[in-house]
Amino acid sequence: MASDDLHGVLWSLRARRSTAKCVLHAEASWTELVILQDEEVAFREAFPDENTARTRATLLQERLLKKGWKAS
Repeated sequence: MASDDLHGVLWSLRARRSTAKCVLHAEASWTELVILQDEEVAFREAFPDENTARTRATLLQERLLKKGWKAS
């Protein structure tokens, strides 16, 4: 995702028949990550800035990859 694209999917993973996506929403005063599992909101977290949100997204992705999820 380009740095000037303030909304977008950071990653998408699959395990068995399930899909998880991490979506970043960034505005001037807030940033949030939304984790969708099979198109349903599974997790939502707000952050003070985009860099913190991206760091958290990377940690979540690494954790799922260690549990056997694969890039889709």
